[in-house]
Amino acid sequence: MTKSRRTFVLRRGTAAAVACAALLLAGCDGAAGVELSKDWSGVEVFVLSRVDDLTTVVGVDPVARVGKPLAVVPTQSDDDEVRSPQIVRLTTGEWIINIPKKDGRPSALYRIDTGGHSLERVGTVEAERALVPVGAVVAALSTAAASTAGKAEALMYDPATWKSDRAVALPTDPGLAAGGTDDLCTATADGAGSKVTVVPVGAGRAPTTTTIAQLQVQALTCDGDRVAVAGGTATGEGAGEGVRLTTVDGADVVTTAAGRVDRIAATKDALTVVVSSPAGVRVSTLRRSDGKVAGTVDLTGIDGATGLHQVTKGWLLTSGGTAAVVSPETGKAETFTLPGQLLSAD
Repeated sequence: MTKSRRTFVLRRGTAAAVACAALLLAGCDGAAGVELSKDWSGVEVFVLSRVDDLTTVVGVDPVARVGKPLAVVPTQSDDDEVRSPQIVRLTTGEWIINIPKKDGRPSALYRIDTGGHSLERVGTVEAERALVPVGAVVAALSTAAASTAGKAEALMYDPATWKSDRAVALPTDPGLAAGGTDDLCTATADGAGSKVTVVPVGAGRAPTTTTIAQLQVQALTCDGDRVAVAGGTATGEGAGEGVRLTTVDGADVVTTAAGRVDRIAATKDALTVVVSSPAGVRVSTLRRSDGKVAGTVDLTGIDGATGLHQVTKGWLLTSGGTAAVVSPETGKAETFTLPGQLLSAD
């Protein structure tokens, strides 16, 4: 199955939940905490949710249509209760949890041990950075204001040791970021349009920036180092109630004149886009070959999309306390409830 790269938004989030008071835990349950499931079977996607005021790893089984609380993230007194935690899936398939700390202290990292059914403390990264997997490394992104270097940059970490061996300068503060095979892609919107930059993480190539006029970029993917961006038009014209795919300097550009683009994901042959509006959520798949819409699914009762993952039978959309398995090609969708409220979905 082709895995799409995810988009990471560099911004402050909601308050992080308080978790079990212990250094390393597989979880805490019973009257003092979350009732955890011991059944990890069928789980294809992990998310972080606030369950009973605890930051909890929830495993999602898209076939059985169920979300299971599996582990509670450990807490310490220096946890930052303002910045949200982050969960990411590395290109190796491993899942890493990034817990921010107060007062500029390095963020704590935990690995989900799917074999041992627990969480393992694996290291730290510099404070106030978002993790973006890029091939065999993990980029830890920072804006100029948050960086100790005083400029926007990405520290490159080896996920085997969580040691950084180099910093890669970014041309501007990234509003959105996504990882490809060899490149880091960033995007920033302004009043006139959007700038999309491809930043090589290795030596020998310089960053390249493409300006896309009239696009207010809202989502980004960099799968296979082919950039795809999506958003609204500055004029609000051109796409009607649907979505339209064009190409600008080798980048796929999806536009909508109505609603907000929450997510875009890519496979080799298609792009899947989630557009939210007051009427609900529309998930559309567009063929990269000719730009035509291959199918759509409309969902009501869901307020946007925090996560979008390709799973065994379609796409898994997560939002708040709800998940949906959708197949735009068949027009089918099935929603189900997740435990708690979503904090982070890769």
